[in-house]
Amino acid sequence: MKINKTILAITLVVAVFLGLVGINTSSILAQDDILIVTIGDVKAKPGETVEIPITFTNVPDNAIVACDFELGFDPDAIEVNSAVPGNIVEKPNKSFDTSICNDKGFMVFLFCEDSGTGAESIYDDGKFATVNMTIKKDAPSGKLPIEIIKVGAFGDNDIQRLPYRIVSGSVEIANGEVLPTDPEPEKTPAPTEQPMPGSEGEHKPYLSGYPGGLFKPENNITRAEAAVIFARLLDMEPETAPLGNKIAFSDVNEEHWSAWAIRCVTDEGLFSGYTDGTFMPDKSITRAEFATVVCNYLKNQGIIGDEIYNIDTLVDTKGHWAQGNIEILVSKGYIKGYPDNTFRPNANIKRAESVALINRALQRGPLYDAILDFTDVPNDYWAYKDIAEGVIHHRYRINEAGNEVMINNLTD
Repeated sequence: MKINKTILAITLVVAVFLGLVGINTSSILAQDDILIVTIGDVKAKPGETVEIPITFTNVPDNAIVACDFELGFDPDAIEVNSAVPGNIVEKPNKSFDTSICNDKGFMVFLFCEDSGTGAESIYDDGKFATVNMTIKKDAPSGKLPIEIIKVGAFGDNDIQRLPYRIVSGSVEIANGEVLPTDPEPEKTPAPTEQPMPGSEGEHKPYLSGYPGGLFKPENNITRAEAAVIFARLLDMEPETAPLGNKIAFSDVNEEHWSAWAIRCVTDEGLFSGYTDGTFMPDKSITRAEFATVVCNYLKNQGIIGDEIYNIDTLVDTKGHWAQGNIEILVSKGYIKGYPDNTFRPNANIKRAESVALINRALQRGPLYDAILDFTDVPNDYWAYKDIAEGVIHHRYRINEAGNEVMINNLTD
């Protein structure tokens, strides 16, 4: 793609100005609310085409008005085809541009809001871009980094330089069979009991919203957030979770807000880290990763066993490392693909999608006669009742139609 010279000029001017403003690097590392730029991880075989997301989290209230950076990759093993702007980029045909240099192994990303008023700046967490790349047929096996190798600047609406942290990604290439990340213990499946009309029970919440009355249903869910969800499904809380072993991941210390949950879910075999010794808690979890964790949880609880399905309708899961787990969940109706017969295993899963999947897998909800206070979840939102099921501590009754109806709210 040819770089838009106007965007390039404006962005470089902003970068130079921001560079003059300066910032103390040591103060960046001490902040918990800095901008986090995360490059996704994928697994692939030679000849396959994959998508790697670039996501922004902890976007400041004053937004991002401009940014420019270079993404590096191994040109001997990877060829970048294109980059598509993400959902947080307004009017990308004017504000977003890229330049690909396959022979030297890098590509340039440029963003500069076009209105001049800040109205089209980046205000929300989410996907900044998706990089489409092909693994060359003669690529050797191994894990190749996909990382930001140069940053011009990230700037806010006041033309102040933003502190940031980069979470690098990778492409793991395997010439043979690509195995799932997490080992799956063999268990004898227990029969799944369907709720009977007239039966009553209690369901505890397993996730919560954000300050300010928000749920952010369309936001991607991070690995740390997913770990907390599954720790709570294991009936664990920070004050009751066993200490177990020390956190073994180089990027998660004992003071991390989700350390207790990461310890729980890794001890139980639901999650595992990466080969470089990291857990990447702030990285958005993919649909394939989340499907694997759900399957591991169901096997851990004895709900399913090592079942094998063969789904011909999904065009993008054959040979994927999580193919078996995806096909189990799709076959049971817990999650669906897209109308174009894709599953998009390497795409990130949204908060609303994740809660709907968990509820289907656990025979919970959707919860009727419940009222949510989240300002960003209207009562006609498709996952309203599923979100209510996941966040409200409640007693319920199964009505004659087989629906779960709330009797009373037990939230303190």
